[in-house]
Amino acid sequence: MNANFGEELVYWYLRLNGFFIINNFVLHQNSEGRTSDADLLAVRLPYVYEETGGRLEDWDPLLFSYFEPGKTIGIICEVKTGLNFNTNKIFQDYNVNKSVQRIGFTSNELDYQEIFDNSMVSFGDYQIAKLLVTRKLDNPKSDCLHIKMVHIRSFLRERMHKYMDRKLGDRMFFSSSLLQYLIWDESLKMNR
Repeated sequence: MNANFGEELVYWYLRLNGFFIINNFVLHQNSEGRTSDADLLAVRLPYVYEETGGRLEDWDPLLFSYFEPGKTIGIICEVKTGLNFNTNKIFQDYNVNKSVQRIGFTSNELDYQEIFDNSMVSFGDYQIAKLLVTRKLDNPKSDCLHIKMVHIRSFLRERMHKYMDRKLGDRMFFSSSLLQYLIWDESLKMNR
């Protein structure tokens, strides 16, 4: 699954917002000979629907306020659960370039060159965004979207609460022990 609890929470946040996800995508050696990874790469098609938890009213309004309706969305996501990290090392050009190539919306570099300096780029029926998820960020980067981890935790709890009748019974079908625990814990809170 994912390398740490933060990446796993964000994985399920994106999954429950209709995205298909690749986690810990290896970005092979750059010109300096260093290998890196993208914590999460996510793609969402415009007409996603699921009977349980996958309707228009189930999607997170904060996340979708950034995107145009009807577009295919690609997200390059980095997750930081600690308080101290170097923001200059997040979304480096080489890593963004390799991630955009892997998402595969275009073969034309001119279509996505501007994402290096901006949080999002739109072209045709597509949008690609860089998303940084953190515990806290006093000076947010201007070249990426930012969502705090507490928002993601709240979204997941609300979703579990809303569909508890299905989620509790089906919890063991989810491959994530962390998600199974969140469902179980939310059911305990509801039955107090």
